[in-house]
Amino acid sequence: MFDDRSAPAQFNFESAGFGNVNRPTVTYDLPNPFNSSVSLFRTNVGTGNALSRGAAVAGIQDFALPLSRVRSNDANDTTQA
Repeated sequence: MFDDRSAPAQFNFESAGFGNVNRPTVTYDLPNPFNSSVSLFRTNVGTGNALSRGAAVAGIQDFALPLSRVRSNDANDTTQA
């Protein structure tokens, strides 16, 4: 039997480096599974490279995360299931 973790396409995006103000900060509130919220913010870089939450943004598309790779994944594992 096979455990198929294959994916026809995997898209990898460049991640903003440490200290980059174009890096997203994420807050989340998940106590109620029927009304969870996730919020995105710009990241501020302070004294000593301390990171803090900056201005709110509407969506992840507000951050430049260039597509760096597209590949397929053929991942079949033989199992005794």
